[in-house]
Amino acid sequence: MWTQLFSIITVVVSLAIVYKKFPSTTRDIKYLSLTALFGWLIGDISVATNIPYQANLHIFLQSFALSLLLIIYLIFIRQRKPVIFRYPYYIVFIPLLIPIAELIVMQTEIMKEIILMSLHGVSILVFILLTVGYVKELQHKLLTILGVILLLWGFTFYWILQNYYIVFEWAWGITNSLGMIACMYSFSDLLLFNENQSIDS
Repeated sequence: MWTQLFSIITVVVSLAIVYKKFPSTTRDIKYLSLTALFGWLIGDISVATNIPYQANLHIFLQSFALSLLLIIYLIFIRQRKPVIFRYPYYIVFIPLLIPIAELIVMQTEIMKEIILMSLHGVSILVFILLTVGYVKELQHKLLTILGVILLLWGFTFYWILQNYYIVFEWAWGITNSLGMIACMYSFSDLLLFNENQSIDS
């Protein structure tokens, strides 16, 4: 229950950040972010209301949201490349194959967990690489570092130290929520810098 409560609060705050901080010039990133957050929110509500098949729906929507996050990263990376070196736009949507593939193995608990854990870990890793690569463009460096530390701790707590997670679920909820909000706010710095560069050029 604590997990869903903190997650719902996090999604609401993140929606506000995306709506107010993400520049309108990056409409694809903004709309994909909103879609991912709404998908995550529906998954959390399904668990809180205990609707039929809520467990599978929750996992699928989490995977779908994280796949959209990978698409957002690919779009951002594509935008930062010189036009001549940009990969075709349709390439960015390849991560959508992941939740589709997950539907095939939905009845296999281990495979579902592996896919979700991989998506979770890769999403954090890519964000770390982006922030390291564009650290000079971050206006809130300490907030970014704090967010990354919290997300890494949340990942470790949930996937590796599961015995402790069961006892301290509320602590994981706070840690993960604060990390997600901090990193979402930091990512808006990169998008705003990107917009300013486009205007200057």
